[in-house]
Amino acid sequence: MANLGQLNEGDELPAVPSLPSWLLQVNEDQFVYALERVIDRPDLTERDKRILSLVEKEGSSNLLESRKYFEAETNGICPFCLRDIDEDEKADLFATISALLNEEADRHSRELSSLITPVFAMDLTDYEKISKNDVDAANALIEDIQNTLAFFNAQLELKTKNLYSPVSIEDQHLQDSISKLNAVLATIEEARQSWNSAIKNKQGVVENLQALNKKIARIEINSSVEASKKAETDEIKQDEVVRVLKEKVKALISEKSKLEAQKSSINIALDDINESLAFIFLSKDRLVLSGEHGEYALYSRGEKVRPCDVSAGERNAIGLCYFFTLIGAGKSKEDKYSDSVFVLIDDPMSSLDQDNRIGILSYLRYQLMEIVAGNRYSKATVFTHDGYCMNAFDKMRKELVNRSCAAGPGFTIPHPETLELSDRHLIRWKLDAMRYTELVGLMYDYAISPNDQQRPLIGNISRKVLEAFATFEFSMGLSEFADSSTVLETIANQKLKDYFGRLMFSIVLHGESHTSDPVKIEGVIETAREYSSSEIDRIVRDSLLLIYCINGKHVLTHLKDKDGAQGQLDSWVGELENM
Repeated sequence: MANLGQLNEGDELPAVPSLPSWLLQVNEDQFVYALERVIDRPDLTERDKRILSLVEKEGSSNLLESRKYFEAETNGICPFCLRDIDEDEKADLFATISALLNEEADRHSRELSSLITPVFAMDLTDYEKISKNDVDAANALIEDIQNTLAFFNAQLELKTKNLYSPVSIEDQHLQDSISKLNAVLATIEEARQSWNSAIKNKQGVVENLQALNKKIARIEINSSVEASKKAETDEIKQDEVVRVLKEKVKALISEKSKLEAQKSSINIALDDINESLAFIFLSKDRLVLSGEHGEYALYSRGEKVRPCDVSAGERNAIGLCYFFTLIGAGKSKEDKYSDSVFVLIDDPMSSLDQDNRIGILSYLRYQLMEIVAGNRYSKATVFTHDGYCMNAFDKMRKELVNRSCAAGPGFTIPHPETLELSDRHLIRWKLDAMRYTELVGLMYDYAISPNDQQRPLIGNISRKVLEAFATFEFSMGLSEFADSSTVLETIANQKLKDYFGRLMFSIVLHGESHTSDPVKIEGVIETAREYSSSEIDRIVRDSLLLIYCINGKHVLTHLKDKDGAQGQLDSWVGELENM
């Protein structure tokens, strides 16, 4: 069907011309038979032979025409010698030629003349815009037929001049060309009818597009109005934030002297700092601070080390723990955040490897929960350039609101915002394709080497990847993806197909989508109530294999930086096939 842009190029087209009836009745065998037919020569005198020779080589085109010439009363010049002839000579020549042209030869000459075909032509230019390939094919066949007919006409004229000399020719396949041309013309006619039908429906298409444009305009206007209202509300909120911040500044100035005094003491809550370090690294001796001879001493796994001997990420972790410990200095654990605070943290994930990033995120989540529940006026802002960190804080938003609500009346905070600075504007954070690649990589790394630190988070990552794949590959939600009978059709192995069908049902059975209801940062697979550690490890690996078996190129594209990924994935698939 032609699109709207093509329809604007012209109006309805007339019917494709049909082949003339005389062409459809042409029979190549008739030409061959007539040309090869042998006519017996009559008994000729020497004078007759000379006249016949003159007629065939120098005179009129054939005996029949020569006889007609001498029969006409107005012709008084001999066409052979170009001299004047009288009526007696004309009568004598007429009688001689009539004798040469016996009844059989006369009939054969007329037969040859009747087989000569008219010129065949056909103009299909108007149809090129709707079916150019077919028009080109038709023109080629038309040219072939024209050439073949011209060839036959030439041979028939030659035989007419030499009635007694048969002409042999090879098969020209004329009927095949005519049949093919007739079929191509039928195809072009179908395209023409579709074109004309589209022309008739063009007005309806235009009206539908106009209606759609009106709907789009209405949506855009509504969005602008809503954005304006939100901006006004945000301005009021920001004014309040500015006022509170000014108060905070005054309070911070008064606290400055206290903090400077505390800096001189190396024994500021060492137990709290070490407890926080153990929380981050899930180990009591990974990093430990000790007060020795008026200075801090740093130990790693029982060995004394210099700060320059540990990673930048580990040094950042120590600084973060020290920061939060300072906030609660001189207070009980229960009253640590009872005073209002404004916490500003810049890039806490800098230089951390994957295992430590999870520990830092868990630690920050705990501290932010305590801040919002400690004082209704406390605020916290975290800056980062790390996409994984942004995604994790985006997941925390609902938890922070719930924690503030649980703290009691008046503690409820507005829904936190996760914002991205883009082109000097703050916009809502959204997970993009680059972060999807990162999540696929996390699944693969975990499947290679499962561990206790990542296990609480990896379930949510797996569901996130599965849901994104279902959305962009099949335009389905995760539940619809699991129930669809067509999703697994690309997997040829029936055993794998049945296995992955059970896997999808198991995943969907144990929780709702994390995009429709944000989940805890620990993941959808929340506790051992639902899955054991081995089950989590298997589901993560098999979720990745499910996507790989449906669209291997998709997975390999996102794992292009993982050496040997294809071989490892194929090995895992082989294990499933041989179970």
